[in-house]
Amino acid sequence: MKILIRQMEVNDAHKCFDLEMSCFGYKVRFDKDILYSRLSGLAEHGVSFVAIYKKEIIGHISSFYTRTGDIYVDFLCIQKKYQRKGVGKQLLSHLQSENPRSNIWLRTGSNNQIAIKFYLSMNYQIHEVKGTEWLYRDIVMVLKRKN
Repeated sequence: MKILIRQMEVNDAHKCFDLEMSCFGYKVRFDKDILYSRLSGLAEHGVSFVAIYKKEIIGHISSFYTRTGDIYVDFLCIQKKYQRKGVGKQLLSHLQSENPRSNIWLRTGSNNQIAIKFYLSMNYQIHEVKGTEWLYRDIVMVLKRKN
């Protein structure tokens, strides 16, 4: 499957928001304006990319630089019908290749074994296990990829 990866633009935020809702189905109430504003900010000031297939955004990775110069991945989301087809790997690999000297951090719920297996296969290591967080409703695992 040939996909195009490009920098996320502010006008992509609505589509990325819809993608977020379909991927994660936020089990908690989340204000649309807050998430849209966050995605717009990440598009404008972050290190964020979209995956496009047949002129449609099918996935995105939204991240930002921390004060220490590391990168924190806020969202990695792929449209359900394109999951497990290498799109997430291409997005994460693109982020890594664009920032070869940066440590990259992310987190996922400890019950999300598919995501954990994926991140471990991409050379991330479990750095910390935290308590339950409201978004995940689960124990959170912090993973880090060293440059």
